[in-house]
Amino acid sequence: MIAGPANFDQILPPSCQKPLKNPNLGQGPQKPKFRDNPLVELPGACHRASSTSSPIVSAPVAAAVSFPLLRDSEASLLAYPSVHPDSHSSPNKSEAPLLLGRICRQWREIAVTTPALWSTFVTYRTDRSGVVLLADVWLSRAKGNPLTILVFDTVDVETSNGELFLKTICRHSSQWREVALTLPVIKLHVDGPLPLLEKLVIRSGGVAEYHPVTTFCDAPLLRDVSITVDSNFALSIGPSTIELPWAQLTTFTGRLFRTDECLFVLREASSLTECTFLSVIEVTVPTIQNILKPPPFKKLKLQGCTLLFQYMTLTGLEVLEIRNQTYIEEIESFPSFLVRSKCPLRELRLTVHMSAPQLLSCLQAVPTLEVLEVECQSISEFPSLARHLHASSGVLPRLRFLGLQRPSITVFDDLIAMLFSRSDIKTDGTVPLRRFELILPYDVAYPAPHIVDRFRALLRKGMQLHLGPPDASCI
Repeated sequence: MIAGPANFDQILPPSCQKPLKNPNLGQGPQKPKFRDNPLVELPGACHRASSTSSPIVSAPVAAAVSFPLLRDSEASLLAYPSVHPDSHSSPNKSEAPLLLGRICRQWREIAVTTPALWSTFVTYRTDRSGVVLLADVWLSRAKGNPLTILVFDTVDVETSNGELFLKTICRHSSQWREVALTLPVIKLHVDGPLPLLEKLVIRSGGVAEYHPVTTFCDAPLLRDVSITVDSNFALSIGPSTIELPWAQLTTFTGRLFRTDECLFVLREASSLTECTFLSVIEVTVPTIQNILKPPPFKKLKLQGCTLLFQYMTLTGLEVLEIRNQTYIEEIESFPSFLVRSKCPLRELRLTVHMSAPQLLSCLQAVPTLEVLEVECQSISEFPSLARHLHASSGVLPRLRFLGLQRPSITVFDDLIAMLFSRSDIKTDGTVPLRRFELILPYDVAYPAPHIVDRFRALLRKGMQLHLGPPDASCI
């Protein structure tokens, strides 16, 4: 916390430090200036007062107390504006740094000459004439500070103003640290390297003409990249058409990629530790050599992607999430992937249609698992699965958290027996279950009271429980 001055007058402009004079002092009681009926005039007086209130009322507390004394690094905390995706007028004059310049002349001078306040620029329209001048003045005030630039625009950028805007932000490319561009087409003119760029987000809306992206290949600090391509171009555009320093990336997120493009990322980004593929478009891939990803690759999230498992061996994988509304027969390579990888998997989250024996075959391949979440609305033979997860079975000996979402359970005996068996395990090498969640749909009734009482007995044994919809538990 930034300490303010001992004397509050120290932070006020000189014109405000003079003692206030009461023109009515010594003249006796004054008559109220309201008319005969004060209630008639009072609403108008309140409206006039609110319409002329100082912008300091809206300023952050830290700024209102000690803004003139802020160091450059502390002022940057006030520079990050709120992001409103539905807004069409950003930057907002009711937020820092524009707000601070409206309080008084001294504060405006301080705000204009504090570069850290201008280190983040956000806009939702690039085709308006005013935004070009605004961006130029704004980014110039940042001086040499690293820049965060967020552009959310789906209007055709290939207009005169749109191209001028892109040229304006490109003039400051040597200061880019974080850049997020949501544009119909990524068409940037950058000369030279990007020495400060650490994070890049590209969302292309798609236009009739496609422009290859070669802007970001010389960025020695770039580690985190997210790319979303337009669904109309997903079959012709992907990460292989964007020049990036793939070998140095550690985090990558891709949306609407083809299967072969996902494999391209896994093959080229040799330093990845975390990767996410969303809404993958599956296409038949010619026979290729199996991709081996040893440590430090630890985290993989897949959505709509099932063919990848037959091409991958991830020996260091610790966290895996699969969100796929398909049947297990279509990802039959998944169990063999787990067996082949022999990875130290600690967390597994699944949303797939499968039978209990199919899920069990997967779980038997990952004895290191500590967290298991399954969205299992279509799991059949659930009592059989619960019996196989009994502590005496030896399956998942390190399991500490078990979450079941939307299961079709009508008989709870096997489930409760399994939970009791895992509540106070004393076998060497096996740990007790610490938390269990049974997430039910909102339109499904709670279990009968005598079933709930049996769950409460587990609560008394020290197990944390949630039974009901996500935001409401009956325990």
